[in-house]
Amino acid sequence: MSREREAERERDRNRRKYSNYGVGFGFLSGTLLALILQYFFDIQFYVVGPPFGTLIGLIIGIIIAKNKNKTK
Repeated sequence: MSREREAERERDRNRRKYSNYGVGFGFLSGTLLALILQYFFDIQFYVVGPPFGTLIGLIIGIIIAKNKNKTK
């Protein structure tokens, strides 16, 4: 039983974590989108842009991680 558990832990350590990339790129894209919208339109989007970008990036990262790790 312990060998199976150790093998599972080793597989878990070897998996790529795409949610971290999703959070980083989502925050960056949300900030850039908020800046662009603020520049062209006079709206107060900069407060909610980065959190929504981060949330969307996190969801996309989790989906990518699940799909990539299923095939291996």
